[in-house]
Amino acid sequence: MSIEQFLKGVEERASHFSQTKRETVQERLRLAREFIGAQDPLEFFLSWKSAGERYVPLAVRKGGDNP
Repeated sequence: MSIEQFLKGVEERASHFSQTKRETVQERLRLAREFIGAQDPLEFFLSWKSAGERYVPLAVRKGGDNP
C-alpha cells in the first residue's frame, strides 16, 4: 500500500509539470505499476499461498519413493 501511495504522490506532483515532462512521468509510472503488479490488498491476499500450499515433498515431485 505504501508503494501505491508513493506512486500517487509522484503522479500528483507531476500534474504541475509541462505536458512533455508529465507524459514522461506518467509513462514511467505505468511501467512501475506494471512491474510491481497488483496493489489491491484483497487481490494479493486471495492469490497468496501458505508454505503448506507451496511445499511439495521431493518424493512427490519425483513421482515415487526413489532416493
